[in-house]
Order: sequence, then structure tokens, then C-alpha cells
Amino acid sequence: DVRPGDFMITGQNSAPNKILVYLGQILMRDHFRMGRFAAGHVGMVVPGNRVVEAMPSGARVRDLRSSDWSPTTMFFRLPEDYPGQALDASTIALAMVDTPYSFWSYVYLAVFLAGFKPKWLARLINRRKPAIGITCPNGWRVVELPVETICSVLGEQAWTLVGKQVIRGTHPQVVTPGMLTQHLIRR
Repeated sequence: DVRPGDFMITGQNSAPNKILVYLGQILMRDHFRMGRFAAGHVGMVVPGNRVVEAMPSGARVRDLRSSDWSPTTMFFRLPEDYPGQALDASTIALAMVDTPYSFWSYVYLAVFLAGFKPKWLARLINRRKPAIGITCPNGWRVVELPVETICSVLGEQAWTLVGKQVIRGTHPQVVTPGMLTQHLIRR
């Protein structure tokens, strides 16, 4: 019962580069666990029972697998602010395919989350590509996609760029898997 725009959140075992993700989450002090579920990796469901997920070499699209349906994976559906917003968000996620990230993405987030929040660091985290036009199901959108995007940022930005405020009280692109999961559970 998943549809485009749904978040898929799963443990680090499903992360594309377990060592990089594990070290990054240690740096960010990001940990959320509930029973057998531990938030370590985020994907965005897109049409065709596929998911977009961040990879160091660039975000990719893959088919949902039988292993994605387990007690260690949760799916979340946000309420739409307008009909078709979830499908628009999944279109933006698809536009982020090939967007990479590096270990530095985790370092920047860790430093920021530790309380060192100068404006230059906030700008560094929120770097954007030049504006492009994307044809979404609900019309044409001009967006500035992130330069780098870890998994949780990819999902959050896909929704943010179609007008949904996913997480309140944080700077743009300062989103971790644990932070996103806690916010979605509270919703």
C-alpha cells in the first residue's frame, strides 16, 4: 500500500555504503531506535514501486525489494497540502538522481548540530544548483536542487521544494534520518 511520495526509512543495513553511513551517524550523534527498527537510511517511493535513495556516487532509483517489507523498515505518508503533491514530490526526488554526497556532508551536519552555527556553515550545507524547470504532474516548477544530499535530505527536500514544510525549527538541509523519523512519527 505504498504510493509515490511516501518515505521509506530503514536500518543502516540497507544503506548503500554502510561504513560511510555508520561513521556519519556517529559524527552527527544521530540515533533513533524503536524495537527492531532503527532509523539509518531514507528513501522516497516513486512511481512503479521503485524508490530513490541517496548514494555517495549519486542518488539512484531501484525497485522495492521483498526485504523492504520487514519489521526493520517503516513507510510514512505525509498529508498533502494540495491534490497530487506527493506525486510532485516524487518527481522532484527523481530529478535528484545522480546527486552525490561525500563524507564532508556528514561532517558539516555534525558540526552544525553540535552547536557551531555560523552563517557560512549554514550556506555551505544549503548549497544549491542553478535553478531548473521540472515538469511535475501538477504543473511546471522552477527549483534549485541541492548540490549534495544525504538520504534524509533527499526525501525532505523533495517535499520542501513542492511547498510542504516537513520539519520545523531547523535550517534548510539540516536533516538526519533520526530527526526525520522522530518528526514523522510525531505527525
